[in-house]
Amino acid sequence: MAEAGANADASSPDGASTTDGERDEEARASLANVLRVLAFEDAYDIAEMLERGGVDVASRLALTQRWTSDGCVEAIAAYEPDVLLLDYYMPPHTGLAVLRLVNEAVRTGGLKRPKYIIGMSSEAACNDLMLREGADDAFVKWDISRWDGWHL
Repeated sequence: MAEAGANADASSPDGASTTDGERDEEARASLANVLRVLAFEDAYDIAEMLERGGVDVASRLALTQRWTSDGCVEAIAAYEPDVLLLDYYMPPHTGLAVLRLVNEAVRTGGLKRPKYIIGMSSEAACNDLMLREGADDAFVKWDISRWDGWHL
């Protein structure tokens, strides 16, 4: 009788056989559909806001929220988000200041730019400032779930 090894095939419930390589590929495909999101927001739970707006947070996002902007560039570099959400009014640096720090770090090669940087402020004028500084999109905070990227 042969012993089952670590690389042995496993049978699925429907009787089909899958290899470790196939399972790894399925896991990679599943992760490829998940957006890594880093949110800088000091007052509101972003996951809750997105869920209330109809975004499938549990299966579509790997979301981390930071409640201050301390060490923002280091946190962004460590997390490597696909989507960076920036509240405008947040201590100790505003979202605009964080965006400027990100832009500088990208220019000097110290940071890979997230695919999407989105400003989110309760004031449209602040969002306009972040757009002028290079944010890809901006929303009044309560409307953040309306970004088309959540549903791609």
